Parts: sequence; structure tokens; C-alpha cells
Amino acid sequence: MQPEIVEFDSLKCYGIFKSMSLKEDQTRSLWVEAMSVMLNAADFKEAYSLQEYPADFFQAYDPNKEFRKWALVEAKCFKYKPEGFKEFEIPAGRYARFFLEDRRSGGLFFSRVFSEYLPAAGLHLRQAPHFEVLARNWLENQNLGEWVYLPIHYNR
Repeated sequence: MQPEIVEFDSLKCYGIFKSMSLKEDQTRSLWVEAMSVMLNAADFKEAYSLQEYPADFFQAYDPNKEFRKWALVEAKCFKYKPEGFKEFEIPAGRYARFFLEDRRSGGLFFSRVFSEYLPAAGLHLRQAPHFEVLARNWLENQNLGEWVYLPIHYNR
């Protein structure tokens, strides 16, 4: 589980979001709704699943705490801005980038990243969106992995 530390340039996107919690996860319904529009309105190879967490989200585990999840595609891939889609800019910054091969092991993966890897590497999460880069056919192919980007800064 060795990530690459990368500088990510900002990226203007269009998409939709839903508020949800870990307990009431609505990721699949969000993506089904988004893809029904994206596949007709955009020519893209990858999409972005992005989470905006409140500042105190990681201070104490609460599966009922709400956050905002986005289904996004880079704006320049769209022929037009679809009705109901919002503009969102993924901010530039330093990220730890991991490859998650098996989505079904996501819970264990994130638990290890937050409790083992980040502290051992002297890294902390910074207050910025977390996101995954997904292949276009991510919904249909459960065997596809994804790139996970976590916003970080070094211990000071």
C-alpha cells in the first residue's frame, strides 16, 4: 500500500450530488442517475466520484454523519452543460494517490490508510475533497479498480 504523492491541478467539472451518510450510502443511485445523462451528453474516458466532508467528519466515527457525494465528469468533455448539472472545481493541491484494485475491500483499505499509512508517513488529511477516478464503464464492470486521491499535508 505505497501511494504516490502527487500535485493535482484544479479541474473544472459538471455533475450532480446527493447528501448521504456511510450508513445510508446512495452512491449507486447517484451514479445511475448521473450516467443516464453523462453517456448522452459527454465524450469521456473517466469520471470522478468526489466526497465533500464536513471539517469534523474524521474526528470521531459516526456512520450517520452526512457528507456530500458528487458524480462528475470534466467539463470540457461535455457537448453542453446538462440541465440540473452543477459546476464543480476539484481544487489543486497535494494528494496521496492509491490504487484500489477491489472495491469490495474498500472498508478495510480506508481503515488501513487512515489508521496505519498516513500516521506512519507523517501525513495528515487536509480539508479538501477526497475523490476517486473511475473508468467510464465502472458501473457495469465490478472488477475494475479505481484511483483514490486523498488531500494531504505533512506534519508541521
